[in-house]
Amino acid sequence: MSVKKIILCSFLFAFVCIPAHASITEQGTGMLFGDDHAFFITAPKGWVLDNETGVPQGVHMAFYPAGHTWSNSPVIVYGRSVSKDRTIRSAEDQVARTLKDFHSHGSPKYKVAGKSSLALSNGKKAAIYFYEGDQWGNYEAAGYVEEQDTINFLVFNAPKKAYFDKHIAAFNKLLSTYRSVGRPRVIDDKAFNNLIKEAKQQSSTPAGGAYESNIVQTAGKAVADFMGQCMSYSKAEEVGPFDMIARIDPDGSVSDAFVRPINTLSTCFRGLFINLRHRSHDFKTFLLHIDMRIKDSPDDKTAPERPKRNSI
Repeated sequence: MSVKKIILCSFLFAFVCIPAHASITEQGTGMLFGDDHAFFITAPKGWVLDNETGVPQGVHMAFYPAGHTWSNSPVIVYGRSVSKDRTIRSAEDQVARTLKDFHSHGSPKYKVAGKSSLALSNGKKAAIYFYEGDQWGNYEAAGYVEEQDTINFLVFNAPKKAYFDKHIAAFNKLLSTYRSVGRPRVIDDKAFNNLIKEAKQQSSTPAGGAYESNIVQTAGKAVADFMGQCMSYSKAEEVGPFDMIARIDPDGSVSDAFVRPINTLSTCFRGLFINLRHRSHDFKTFLLHIDMRIKDSPDDKTAPERPKRNSI
């Protein structure tokens, strides 16, 4: 699979145009996203985030112990999300679908071997189900978090019980870092244009211009580093310009952000930007307008494939 290296440019980030690419990073933070979801997971000490190698197989956020690779790791943890519909409304519904799928595809003995829960920092709980009995002899756990529009979850896969037992504590640590930034709220063009106007007025003041420049300098590289992952999800027709308005609170946190148009690429960008922490300021709130433009580079590379693991 050919993966283009993306060069990010925008009116705001014009002087920090940097090649963006996926990576393998120890204790890295990954984001899984789509039109209706965006959530973050951070690798614990001794584990790596790999948002590069599994992309050809549809795995955009994978974790495994440091010192191993996608191909030889004894265990793999990866993220998934399913949209709620008339048949899938809860974690229990998704578990039932998983069992049905395995039973109808050659694993009639596949079963839930246990269940537990894990409290998350945002006040939510993850429902953890333990699976065994598939035709390949895998042992698995999945931690499900119910959101408004989706069921988001992490899957832990081990081909041997000894590997499963050794690394289950690390899986719980991974799951405990779950943080959702949700889907973008829709506002009409008139309201969006008014926010752009307000942001431009604010940045035209000496204090506003200085604060905007600080964000450009400190956040530009972080934004570029995430965009390779965003691009890997996006359809060709979605790779185009978009606007974002971010509302930055006095403590430097991003309380909300609006994008136009809303698609996989802009949703990803919004999610990664909300996850950033900026310098504190003295404004009641600071509105930042980003007009994003994307160019691509002919520097292609081929991502290696990992032998497929049949799992959830």
